[in-house]
Amino acid sequence: ERLQYAADLERATGLPLVLSGGSVQGEPVAEATIMADLLRNTFGLTAEIVTETQSRNTAENATYTKQVLEQHGWQRVFLVTRARDMPRAMSVFERNGMSPIAAPLRFDTRRDDGPALLADWLPSARAMYQFREACHEYVGMLWYRVRY
Repeated sequence: ERLQYAADLERATGLPLVLSGGSVQGEPVAEATIMADLLRNTFGLTAEIVTETQSRNTAENATYTKQVLEQHGWQRVFLVTRARDMPRAMSVFERNGMSPIAAPLRFDTRRDDGPALLADWLPSARAMYQFREACHEYVGMLWYRVRY
């Protein structure tokens, strides 16, 4: 879904793409390389695509993306990530001296706008997953404040 959104942004703006992501778990091919191949071969993009393949996390994505932008003389970047990850990602990109434009996707919301029901307060697998993801982000934001 992030690649689809990036492809849509490229088609709408005509801007080059900077894809950031290394081999987090020691995979033989970096995430950015895989993403570039998919954008070209699956989504049919012919735009300029620059890959950054050293980063292992969002903080390193920001550090190495800043270097790519400086090398090419580019000033701004659309930051494409899930909505729940956006505050942490924006913060670390801004701390690296960039002014990214937030381009979030996959907003977690209630399934309907109907009245609250008693069942809404009962445990569910979906709620546990969302709680885990929220905890992950809050701990990540705290860690990034301390570490980066």
